[in-house]
Amino acid sequence: MAIERIRREKSAVRQCRRSKNMKSMASKLSQAFEIIYLVIALGLVAVIAGSSYKAWSLYAIQNEQMAISEAVRMNSVALLSALKDAETGQRGFLLTGEERYLEPYREATRQVPEFLKRLTQAITTRPDQQVRLKRLKPLVAGKLAELQTTIELRRNQNPDAAVAIMRSDPGKAIMDEIREVCEAMETVAAGRWRSQAEEVHASSRRLGLISTVGSVTIFGLLVLASVTIHRGLRRRQLLIASLSASEGECREARDWLHTTIRSIGDGVIATDDQGKITFLNGVAQELTGWSQEEAVGVALEEVFVITNEETGATVENPATRALREGQVVGLANHTRLTSKGGREVPIEDSAAPIRDEHGVVSGVVLVFRDATDRKQAEQAMAESVKQFRTMADHAPVLVWIAGPDGRSVWFNRPWLDFAGRSLEQELAHNPADSEHPEDHPQCLATYHEAFEARKPFTMQYRLRRGDGAYRWLLGNGSPLYDSNQVFTGFIGSCTDITEQKAVEEKLSRANDDLSQFAFAASHDLQEPLRMITSYSQLLVKGYRGELSDEAQMCVTFITEGTKRMRELLGDLLAYTGVSEPGEHSGELVDVNAIFASTVANLRTAIEESHAVVTRDPLPTVTGNPAHLAQVFQNLIGNAIKYRGPDAPRVHVSAKRLPPEWQFNVTDNGLGIEQEYHGSIFGVFKRLHGKEIPGTGIGLAICQRVLERHQGRIWVDSELGKGSQFFFTLPVGREEAVNGNVSDHAGRG
Repeated sequence: MAIERIRREKSAVRQCRRSKNMKSMASKLSQAFEIIYLVIALGLVAVIAGSSYKAWSLYAIQNEQMAISEAVRMNSVALLSALKDAETGQRGFLLTGEERYLEPYREATRQVPEFLKRLTQAITTRPDQQVRLKRLKPLVAGKLAELQTTIELRRNQNPDAAVAIMRSDPGKAIMDEIREVCEAMETVAAGRWRSQAEEVHASSRRLGLISTVGSVTIFGLLVLASVTIHRGLRRRQLLIASLSASEGECREARDWLHTTIRSIGDGVIATDDQGKITFLNGVAQELTGWSQEEAVGVALEEVFVITNEETGATVENPATRALREGQVVGLANHTRLTSKGGREVPIEDSAAPIRDEHGVVSGVVLVFRDATDRKQAEQAMAESVKQFRTMADHAPVLVWIAGPDGRSVWFNRPWLDFAGRSLEQELAHNPADSEHPEDHPQCLATYHEAFEARKPFTMQYRLRRGDGAYRWLLGNGSPLYDSNQVFTGFIGSCTDITEQKAVEEKLSRANDDLSQFAFAASHDLQEPLRMITSYSQLLVKGYRGELSDEAQMCVTFITEGTKRMRELLGDLLAYTGVSEPGEHSGELVDVNAIFASTVANLRTAIEESHAVVTRDPLPTVTGNPAHLAQVFQNLIGNAIKYRGPDAPRVHVSAKRLPPEWQFNVTDNGLGIEQEYHGSIFGVFKRLHGKEIPGTGIGLAICQRVLERHQGRIWVDSELGKGSQFFFTLPVGREEAVNGNVSDHAGRG
C-alpha cells in the first residue's frame, strides 16, 4: 500500500541520522580490537605448541605398544601354522611311509623354537600374555614329542601303533589346547592393536585439528589486526569525509521521499501531531481543491471534508483516530470527499501515524484515492448479475450456481418452484448432512470430481422436493472464471427426466418379461417335441416295411421338423440366457484358452471340411468365459459352415485400440452382400434358406454377448471374397502375459 511505501522512505531518513553516530563509535572500537587480536594470537601459539608436544609423546608410546601387539599376533599365528604343518607331514608319513612327506614336519621343528623365542621377547611387558606363553611352551613340547614318537614307530615298521597314537584323544586334546591358547593370544593382541590404533588416529586427528584451527585463527587474527591498524591510520582522514557523505545521503533520502510522495498515484496528506497539514501531493491537491501553500498549517478537518455517501452525515476524520489510537485506521465504507469547489467523489484507503526514531507519534499520513471507477464497475457488475438472474428466473430450465468452496449460492425461480422451497431454505438445505446424499449435485461423487478438476460434467440424480416426493433430474455444470481467469465456482442447469426414467423402467421390465417368456416357452416346448420324436421313431420301428411310401415320407417330415424345432428352441434358450447375469462376468478370461476349447469342440467339422484354423497371440480380457466361448463358437463355426469351393481357412487376430481390444475373424468363405451386413445380426435372419442348416440365431447371440460386455460387432465382406467379422471387448483390469501357443490351433 501507499502508506507502507511512505513509512519506508521516512525510515530511510532516520537511518541516515543513526549512521553518523555509529561511525564515530566504530573508530573507538577498532583500537580496542587491535589489542585483543594480538593477545589472542599469542595465546593460541602457546596452546598449539603444548598440544603438539603432548600428542607426539603419546604417539611414540602408542606406536611402540602397537608394534608389540602386532609381533604377538603374528608369531602366535605363525606358531600355530607351523604345528599344523608338522602334524600334516606326520600324517602323510604315517600313511605312506615315504620320507618326502616329512619335509613340512622338519621345517616346522626348525621354526617352532624361533617363534617361541620371538613371543618371549615380545611379551616382556605383558604379564597376561606371559601366563599364556608359560602354559603354551609345555604343550608345544608335548605335541612335538608325540609327533616324533609316531614317526619313530612308523620307521620301526609298526605303522598300526603309530596310527593308533595319532588317532588317540591325548594327541588331539593337546593340539586343541595349543590352538585355544594361540587363539587367545591372537585375540588379546588384536584387540590391543585395534585399541592402540584408534588412540593413535584420535591423537593425530586432535593434533591436526588443533594445528589447523589454531593456524587459521592466528592467520585470521593477524590479518584482522593488520587491516584494523591500517584502517586506524586512515580513519581520521576518512571520518570527516564520511560524515559529509552521510549528510548528503540524508538530504538525498529526504528529497527522494518528497519526490515519491509527489509522484504517487494516490492522494497523500501529512500532518503534525496537532493535526495541522504539513504536506499535500499533487493528487491530494487535485481531489481536495487546496494548493500546498493554502493548506499548510490548516487543520485537516477543513481541507479533508468527508461525509457518508448514503446518509450525508459527517464522518469522523481518520487522522484524529490515528493520533488517538496510534495505529492504522481505514476509512468507513461509502465515504465521500467534498472538495473546496464543492465537487463530491467517493474515496477509499487509510491513515497511519508517523513515528520518530524513538517511536513517538509526530504526525499522521493520510493516503486516499478516487473510487469512482471502482464504484461504477461494481454498479455495472450488480446490474449484470440482476439481468442474468432475471433471465434465469424466466428460463425453462432449473439453474443453480455454486461458489468456489463447492456449496450452492443461488437457484433460479423455476428451481425453487420445482423444489418447493424458498431460496433461504434451499441454501440451508445441505443433503450431505442428511440421510439422502443422492438428493443434491454438490453431494455426488461426480460433482466433487468435476469440481476438483474444474471441468464440465453431466449426470443424473434424484432431488427430494419439499413435499418429500422424489424427481429425477438430468444436470450439467461448467466452471466459472472472472476476468483475471480466477476460478469462482460452477454454474449448471437441470431438466426433469422423471417421466423418461419411468418409461425406461417400464421398457426394462417389458424386456425382462419378454426374455422370461421366451425362456419359459422354449423350455416348456422341449417336452412335446421329445414326445413327437419318440412316437415317430416307435411308428417307424413298429411298422417297418408296412408303411406306404407316402406314410414313410410323412414320418420323415415329422422327424426333420421336430429336429429343426429342437435346434431353434436350443438356440432361443442360448439367446435368452445371454441376458441373464453371469456368475463370472467380471473374471479375467484368457482368450487363447477360449480359442483352444472352441477348436476342440469343432474338431469333427474341421476334419470333415479339411479346414485350417489359425490365430495370433490373443489377450486376456474381463468377462464371462461361457458367453465369450459362444461368440468364438458361432463365428468360427459359421466360417466353416458357409465355406466356398476351397477348403476353409479361418484366422483369428487381435490388436489393442485403447480403451478396448479389437478382434478379427477372417475366412475365405462365400461372403455376404453389402445390403445384408446389418440385418444378419437379427434373430432368425438367414441368407441361404434350407440349403445350409442353421437357425439364424448364432450372430444375434454374438451381438447380445458383446453388447453385454460393452463391446460391438460388425462385418466387412463381399460376395465370393470371404468375410471379416470384427468385434471389440474392453481392456481388462490387468492383462496377463500370454504363453507361447502354436499359430496353427487346428487343422483337418
